[in-house]
Amino acid sequence: MLFQAHEAVDRMRAIQVDGVEIEVTRKAIRSLRLRVCPPLAAVRLSVPWRASREEVLRFVLSRQDWIRRHRERMLAFPAPAAPAVPADGAGIFLWGRGCVLRIVPGRFHAELAGDTLRLCVPDPADPACCVRALSRACRALLMERMRCLVAHWSRTLGVAVPELRIRNMKTRWGSCNPRAGRIWISAELVRRTPECLEYVLVHELAHLLEHGHTDRFRAILDRCLPDWRQRRHVLNNRARESGFFGCAINRKENGKHESTT
Repeated sequence: MLFQAHEAVDRMRAIQVDGVEIEVTRKAIRSLRLRVCPPLAAVRLSVPWRASREEVLRFVLSRQDWIRRHRERMLAFPAPAAPAVPADGAGIFLWGRGCVLRIVPGRFHAELAGDTLRLCVPDPADPACCVRALSRACRALLMERMRCLVAHWSRTLGVAVPELRIRNMKTRWGSCNPRAGRIWISAELVRRTPECLEYVLVHELAHLLEHGHTDRFRAILDRCLPDWRQRRHVLNNRARESGFFGCAINRKENGKHESTT
């Protein structure tokens, strides 16, 4: 079954389509309006009071592909960095998807379980303490995944495992010092998809074999990651955006659809 209505038609509050819950709100409007909202790609539907249950379900089911496409896009492309002062219950982005931050008192510890980052902070009431703890947690998550990826790709490329470091970068995703055998990675990559991190690491590891962006360098990337150009496009396209404002689609009176992003 593709959908489930949770309440009677005049009190409809939610619909599930392919496992995605759509929040339904009846309003004094003239047409149905479907939205995918940042930062967690929540789906919301505004419905005129006069619209029937069948009309609502037909509209939603006709937009399954649109919902899926825009949710995938939003979850793949994280919004700008987390707020300067982390707060319990705040939405943050980790590994290209929206997560909920839970801050609890205790000795520093961080655990990412599903879409929740549980962060133990010695003094949750101290904003500076929370900022430091979240930064430390994000760097630990990033370093853990980096080490796994580099262990694999170093063997594949036949290079020595380099020294890995993380720092804040404004103009680069990573850098490599072949002579020192050291790779620096942008701290921002913990918010991007794992595929983007893997591309950056393979790119920098390839510089241990070929210093410039030569044909040989590109051939190494082609052999290791045939889709590296697509990954680069996703990474850099999102970096050029200052924000992500969600997507919406209306069903007009004439039955046609109008989409805006």
